[in-house]
Amino acid sequence: MISKVLEFLKNKTTLLALLIIGVGASFYAGKLVYDRETDSIKLAFKGDFSDKVQALQRELFLTVEVVHGLKSLYDCSENVEYDEFKTMVDSFLSRHEERIQGLSWNPRLFAHQIDESAPNYDPTVVNEIRKTFPDFEITQRDQENNLVIVDLKERKDDYFTPVAYIEPFPSNQKAHGFDIASNVQRRETIEAARDTDQIHATPTINLVQQNSRGVLVLAPLYDGNPITLESQREFFKGVVVGVFKVGVMADNAIKSTAVRNLSFELLEGDFPSPFTLQSINTGEFEPIYSSSEDQIGRAHV
Repeated sequence: MISKVLEFLKNKTTLLALLIIGVGASFYAGKLVYDRETDSIKLAFKGDFSDKVQALQRELFLTVEVVHGLKSLYDCSENVEYDEFKTMVDSFLSRHEERIQGLSWNPRLFAHQIDESAPNYDPTVVNEIRKTFPDFEITQRDQENNLVIVDLKERKDDYFTPVAYIEPFPSNQKAHGFDIASNVQRRETIEAARDTDQIHATPTINLVQQNSRGVLVLAPLYDGNPITLESQREFFKGVVVGVFKVGVMADNAIKSTAVRNLSFELLEGDFPSPFTLQSINTGEFEPIYSSSEDQIGRAHV
């Protein structure tokens, strides 16, 4: 009797052990399949996201190349007339019009080049501009954000970088004559470009005509080939500027890649160093572009 009981318990223990092993094996196999599927999804997401980022980088590269091309016109000529400027810009607009809000030449001017009462008045540059645009005046924004003519007495020791030539002109007429150096952030960008002899971009701006965001990309111009910081500042003669539509560039990046069901946002702000993904949630950033809200998933760039 006792032997039968022991045999029964032994069989029960064996069955229980086999059951536990079977459940454990099934759980392990399921977890293995789940982990592999998760890794596969993560890998596919990284690949898709990387494609979007690389496509956006190509769009940004195009903006730099356009501005660099316009800069080369001024590097090769001491005096670029409006017709030459327009011909060059029209060639860029014919290929990249959808992403370009405007391309401009902004000379550096001092008060004595504008103020007729100055003892050393030299209107050479302004007269060249007024040959094409007789009503050319230098403007800036006042404290109420109204567009006003600059006060030369208030800024007699300052410099100006007004929009002298800009194309396409009809859609950018309000910007003509505007001194971009009157804005603190853009002035900092101008001086960074001047001191490094490199192309720089400003923080984004509102494009009123498009109800969207834009970015200014600036390239410095010099008399001659200065090689020191002091000579770069002394011989700095202005900038060429490209205003590009952020939304169009981002849309082009999405359309140029195979995967269309990945939504993402572009954020603008001061990124901490070292940068981590967690800092996105703690930093102060402004969304400057969001792809279609009905798409699946979301990523931040």
